[in-house]
Amino acid sequence: MPLVSVIMPSYNHERFIPEAIESVLGQTCSDIELIVVDDASSDGSRRIIEAYKSKDARIRTILHDSNMGIARTLNDGMKEATGEFISFIASDDVWALGKIERQLSVLRENNDYVVCSKAQVIDAQGNLLDQQWDDSAIARVKTSGDFFEDLLKGNLVIASSLIVKRSNLGNITFDEGLRYFNDYRFAVDLARKYNYYFVPEPLVKYRIHGANTSKDTIGYAKDTIVISKYFLSTYSHGISRGTRSNIYRNMATAHFDLGSRSRMLAYLWHASRSNPLDPAPLVCLVDLLTRHHRLVRRILSWVYHVPRSIMTSLRRETR
Repeated sequence: MPLVSVIMPSYNHERFIPEAIESVLGQTCSDIELIVVDDASSDGSRRIIEAYKSKDARIRTILHDSNMGIARTLNDGMKEATGEFISFIASDDVWALGKIERQLSVLRENNDYVVCSKAQVIDAQGNLLDQQWDDSAIARVKTSGDFFEDLLKGNLVIASSLIVKRSNLGNITFDEGLRYFNDYRFAVDLARKYNYYFVPEPLVKYRIHGANTSKDTIGYAKDTIVISKYFLSTYSHGISRGTRSNIYRNMATAHFDLGSRSRMLAYLWHASRSNPLDPAPLVCLVDLLTRHHRLVRRILSWVYHVPRSIMTSLRRETR
């Protein structure tokens, strides 16, 4: 039995999958199995996968006859995993050389942690871009501990950085009813049961390229509503008022994107009732209604930032 099972979902990434596979096989920890699940690619991905499989016995494959979606692809890979730990990597991402070894060093201290890490962002050519995966947001979260409510407020975790003990998954799987946020729900469901450990080193290179840069606004909005309802129905009694208000605001924004202002207002009302002293629902309303008014947004930005900068300057002078 291998120490780590690595699940790689594959779909039409013939340009990138060789580097992804090599970054897994070349890890300083070699006690792994790589399960590549190809979701009916129409390019040369399968030929590449099979070529690597013929050279390295650690590679196993699952080949879908028809496209079943990313969540089903990941779930099929997890069913076949035999390792003590499970990790994931997208077929267009790249792992740092010591990724697994660095995370296993954390798991040796507490193997019930869900371990994730910072990620660098690269372009189609592999060039580093001047950004990191949610770096400003993740920096505000503690290095380890209870990430549950932090994650309910927004997805801070990149799936290609996760590693978790396989026996801890239980019935936690990727939601096949979600197109975009299945990995987000997976991360939150794990956070409800287990503490996270965030490695503040970029152990993953997350690739942005033509196939994954266009945003399906309607699709994202629909997924936001589905996952928000799931969070509220499943975890409502165990979260703070502020977090509940935040979820309602996300739903309001989603309905605005779908063109329903009445439902937007209804969910902003729920947000306000959830946390009456919080001005965030009003700020959200103004933000949404002025989204396409550049002059108004410039004025609002000035009103918000200038007094803050003046007060910050005064505080510094009085120290």
